[in-house]
Amino acid sequence: MKPSIKLTTKRAKNLLLTLPILAGLTLSSCTEADQSASGLAAFFPIKADTLVTFTVEGFDIPGTRTIYNTYVRGNRTQRMVLATDFPPSLEIVKVGADQVSLIFGDPHHYSVEDLTDVSPAQEIIILQAPVEVGTSWDKGGLPSAITSVDALVETPLGTFTAVQVTTTLPDGSQERFYYAEGIGLIKSVHPNPLNTFTVTLYSIETDVPAAIPVAMLFPNITDNVIIVEPRTLRLPTNADFVPQLAQELSTAPNPDTLPLLPHADAINSIEIFRAQSLAHVDLNSSFREWNDLGDGTIGTVFMALTNTIGLFAEVNHVSYSIDGAPFTWGPIMLAEGEAVRVHDFSEITGQ
Repeated sequence: MKPSIKLTTKRAKNLLLTLPILAGLTLSSCTEADQSASGLAAFFPIKADTLVTFTVEGFDIPGTRTIYNTYVRGNRTQRMVLATDFPPSLEIVKVGADQVSLIFGDPHHYSVEDLTDVSPAQEIIILQAPVEVGTSWDKGGLPSAITSVDALVETPLGTFTAVQVTTTLPDGSQERFYYAEGIGLIKSVHPNPLNTFTVTLYSIETDVPAAIPVAMLFPNITDNVIIVEPRTLRLPTNADFVPQLAQELSTAPNPDTLPLLPHADAINSIEIFRAQSLAHVDLNSSFREWNDLGDGTIGTVFMALTNTIGLFAEVNHVSYSIDGAPFTWGPIMLAEGEAVRVHDFSEITGQ
């Protein structure tokens, strides 16, 4: 049976929308110019399988930020933001006819599941129609306005004519964002008490998957320890992550370690309930046939599987079923709905 992911997005309705520092500058999906788009969509083209990299200057150590549209549904896009100066984050942007808005953001985590149908907690307007000097709006409590439509902006990819959006901060300083038609965001300038830093478009890569890291925990049967194996899932836009994750779980790094699944088709689905911090894994009956490990080894493999999935999904508990029925495997018997705690990484590794 081919694995699939079932997603419950209503859990996100009660999450508070927070405004990450990059909310205004990570929303456009930069790619090669697409002149077929019109209106606001021309300045926020939503592209699949496109990796956009920005350079960050103004800090002691220059950095980078990369943006990837992991899910695209209609006029909404869910974006993964990876940076050298803050944790992975998530943004969901809606591109409408009259405004472009951030409808969901988590500045501290990146959720692997599709949340594009989340009900907005609030909408922070990034760009308002009409695209002309003087158009103004409230951006999450901050006054914003279009202050130029023909600003010349230099980037490593060339010089662009851009729309300049100016947002006035509480201390009176001004952030500026520059959007080029058919490209998206090309530059932003951010004053702060210590220094002014700039974020500038550096590169655009098309037809590439997102690279999502995952720490795999495998039992070493020779040394009787749990080893940590870094792996990377490479997922195109709108891809189901379950088949690749299952493939990694079923592939041990060396002969001294055990895999966490008997084969890559052992998982039917993974359902994530973000509000409950719970992942539910439905396995198929072939998993139960993997019974030649011994009771002690079964327990070790089961805990390694639980912690690998739980840490990857960033949840506190994992529950299981087998073809929808209560989970049993060797000495392990779970009641329907019973969940297993995910350990902190330090508890697993002892570090």
